[in-house]
Amino acid sequence: MDELMNQLVWIHPKITDPQNKQGNFGRIMMIQPERNQTVVSFENGHIGKYQLDTLFLLKPSILLLEHIYGKKLANWNDHRSILDIYYLAQTGKTESIEMAIEMATRNMVIADTALVSVREWLELQLARIMDRHTPAVARGR
Repeated sequence: MDELMNQLVWIHPKITDPQNKQGNFGRIMMIQPERNQTVVSFENGHIGKYQLDTLFLLKPSILLLEHIYGKKLANWNDHRSILDIYYLAQTGKTESIEMAIEMATRNMVIADTALVSVREWLELQLARIMDRHTPAVARGR
């Protein structure tokens, strides 16, 4: 979970939020999976608590590359958008990552391909850890 600390996240625009930060960006300060909660800080100094499935971040670059080179999207423009998102993410600059996330949110196909909720990210990490610690015989290999 440490790798998510200070990560840029996008708050889903259709949630009820006392902070009124729907559709805005913030940074992860703390994750409490047992409470289904993430603490997010904002540029203006405000702090908010959000459910794990209401915050989204870009998928790791390797997963974006898998889509670019491995899976064919039905629409060439969608494929090109994923490539653009990948290049923006590679800069590591906050403005570029915000732009990449905004691009992804304009189209559901692209959003499903390029974004992941904090909950999904944690589940993927747990699955990866479990797979590493399960003997190959138990996995059927």
